[in-house]
Amino acid sequence: MRTTRTVPASPVLITALAFTTAGSLLLTPHTAGAEPRPSAPPTDRPQVHREAALDQHAARTPASAAQRALGTAEAASEAAFAAIADDSRGYPRRQVLTPDPENPADKSIKLGLTPYHAIAPKLNSLQALGDRVSVEVAGRSAGGHRLCLVTVTAPETARQTRAQARMRELIEGAPAVAAKSPEIERTYKTPVFFNNNIHGNEWEGTDASLKLIERLATAKDADTRDLLSHSRLYFNITANPDGRIAGTRTNANGFDMNRDFVTASQPEVRAMRRIMVDKESRR
Repeated sequence: MRTTRTVPASPVLITALAFTTAGSLLLTPHTAGAEPRPSAPPTDRPQVHREAALDQHAARTPASAAQRALGTAEAASEAAFAAIADDSRGYPRRQVLTPDPENPADKSIKLGLTPYHAIAPKLNSLQALGDRVSVEVAGRSAGGHRLCLVTVTAPETARQTRAQARMRELIEGAPAVAAKSPEIERTYKTPVFFNNNIHGNEWEGTDASLKLIERLATAKDADTRDLLSHSRLYFNITANPDGRIAGTRTNANGFDMNRDFVTASQPEVRAMRRIMVDKESRR
């Protein structure tokens, strides 16, 4: 007999740090304030400006015919998220990603980490490992790069996915009733959200999550099977692809996105907020 699980009194969205400080704990904002930066000697400033300009250029993807056809990045993000929020589809939700052009200027390469252009092929290979991994595009960054959401869970039929949405609504709207529901106790999947690489030069969370996804996709042990039958694990693979490529804390617009969750001025932050709200609440 399986150990009885405690039903949350309200929808649970656990924002987890993917093994390193590269993942950002979104629901616990850092204290505001700019980090001190050493000033360069006057003779070095032209070189600094040239390097900053190169980094800003590297953070932006070339316009493609596909992107132009979709219109603005925001329109593309809205269309992508409408598909993610669709509870009429089950899991897995496979989407084969077109590879991005190889970029030898990607700053993660010199660290031996996964460059942005290698992420799409890696996610395609993870989907091919079985029926636990789903990849969806949650939107685009300020620089035009795709934001990839990976869901790891036990397979669900469309009917089971609709039942999960209904139980989530009950947990939020009538928690006292939900706490007494045998169906929720037995079958509800708790959402867990891993947000990685919100600061572009804190790379390692992305690589840690890729390794964790592979482990969860292939593990045969009883603990993993139980985890995936009672949880949906959501991974925002890189919250800041622009900064990952350029080796900068900020995105291509120059924003520190971990300071933007109130105003949500950046497309990456709007995508993150939509993921969290949709997976936690149906209101």
